[in-house]
Amino acid sequence: MKFQILIPATHFLLLNTHHALAEDPNAETNYIASVCTPPKAPDQSEPAPCIDARYIRVACEPNGTSPPALDAHAQCMCHGSYFASYMGCVSCLLFHGAISQRNFTYTSRVLSSASDMLCTGAPTAAFATLLSEVQTGVPQPTTGDAVLSDRKSGDAAVSLYYTTSGPQGPGVITGSATAAAATSGTLDLGILPPTAGPTSSNVAVPTGVAGGGRGALFAVAVVGGALVAVL
Repeated sequence: MKFQILIPATHFLLLNTHHALAEDPNAETNYIASVCTPPKAPDQSEPAPCIDARYIRVACEPNGTSPPALDAHAQCMCHGSYFASYMGCVSCLLFHGAISQRNFTYTSRVLSSASDMLCTGAPTAAFATLLSEVQTGVPQPTTGDAVLSDRKSGDAAVSLYYTTSGPQGPGVITGSATAAAATSGTLDLGILPPTAGPTSSNVAVPTGVAGGGRGALFAVAVVGGALVAVL
């Protein structure tokens, strides 16, 4: 299951005329993918935040809905770099003009609420479910900049919008939750080199990479009048 952040369509231009050509309706999406999900970041050895977040999401898929499975899922998500990388990814969208500051503020509030529900106390549901639940309760900002601006066109350097810190990759699962982890050791999903993730026990890991690998890590779709940024 993919995690989604709803962004009001009125605050987001799918085709930014600075990049998109009328005859190529995919130009803006392709451009954002090129700067926010580069196969190799030009200025650091770690993967770009959008790629890291997608990698962790796949690695931390819950292995069922039992309390131990949800606990393992929460530890995997909360003890690693998922949430920092998610907001780093959203920062890339802001920096390169895909979303406005209002979009960024709304996304930050939604993610903060959902992560608190997952990471504080015993989790009651998987993160995707919690994220969907909190979206309707978070008001959309009515103040702040609604202008789209690409601050450095074509530059995929991560340091322009994000600084890596803390533990990277999926979080380590400990205690009784390890019984619900489907795999152990360092993960290799075909997205990162085997040494890039932490040595840990992680929740059910598919044998393939959903969405076609590195090149399909960012997508935008219109759902019920809102635009959905999918990681």
